[in-house]
Amino acid sequence: MGKTVAIQVKGLQSGFGESIIHNNLDLTIYKGEIIALVGGSGCGKTTLLKQLLGLHKPTRGEMTILGVDILKPGADLRVLQRRWGVLFQQGALFSSLSVLENVVFVLKELTTLSKDTIETIAYMKMKMAQFPLDSAHKYPSELSGGMLKRAALARAIVMDPELLFLDEPTAGLDPISAASLDALVVNLQKSLGLTIVLVTHDPDTLWTAVDRVAFLGDKRVLAVKPMAELVCDPHPVIQAYFASARTKRKEQHGN
Repeated sequence: MGKTVAIQVKGLQSGFGESIIHNNLDLTIYKGEIIALVGGSGCGKTTLLKQLLGLHKPTRGEMTILGVDILKPGADLRVLQRRWGVLFQQGALFSSLSVLENVVFVLKELTTLSKDTIETIAYMKMKMAQFPLDSAHKYPSELSGGMLKRAALARAIVMDPELLFLDEPTAGLDPISAASLDALVVNLQKSLGLTIVLVTHDPDTLWTAVDRVAFLGDKRVLAVKPMAELVCDPHPVIQAYFASARTKRKEQHGN
C-alpha cells in the first residue's frame, strides 16, 4: 500500500520585491513522518514554513495540506488550522499568562468544553510534553529554556492535531536538554501518529529524530533523503553545508 500524502507543494514561487526566494519548488510530505527543512541562511526555510502555515502567500504554485488547497481563492484556513499545532522558536507564550493559562487558551477560544474538562485536558497535555505539573502556575519568565519549550509543546498539541510544525525546537538548549526534547518529539510522533515538519540547524536532531531531510538551496528543494543518504549526496551546496567536523563525526559513528 502506498504512502498517504499529508502535504503537497508543486511549482512554488515566492519572493519579496525583486528578490526571488523560491523558484519552482516541489515537496511531498507523507503522513506519519518527521521531516526536517534544512539549508543555508537565506535559502527560504522559514519562508516555506510560514507559507505552510498560511502566514505568507506565494506568488505562484500549488500547496495542498491534508487535502485542502490552501492557495485556492476562498479557502477557509481557520478550519484547517485547528488540525495542526505550532511550536515557535522562542515558544511565543503569552508572558502575562501562566503556563496553564497559555495551554488552555486555545481550548477556551475554540471549544465549548467546561472549565474542569479544559483544565483536565491541559494537564494531560502538559504531562505528555513532560512538563512538571507543579510548575503549571508559573509564568514564562520563571521557566528554564527546556521547560519553556515543553510548555509551548503542550500548547501545540492541546487540540489533538494531525500535523505539528516546529521552528528550531532545540535552539538555545544545552546538549542534554536538546537530546531530551528530540526524544520527546519522536515519542509524541509515535504515540499520537503525528506528521511533524521542523526547521532546524541541529545535526543531532537530523541524525536522531528525523525520518527524512529536505535540503533547500538554489531556490528549490535539492534533495529529500534520510540523513545517512543526504550527507553522501554529491551536490556541492549539500556537501558544503555538511562539511563541519561535528557532522562528519556523526557520519563516521553512524548515530
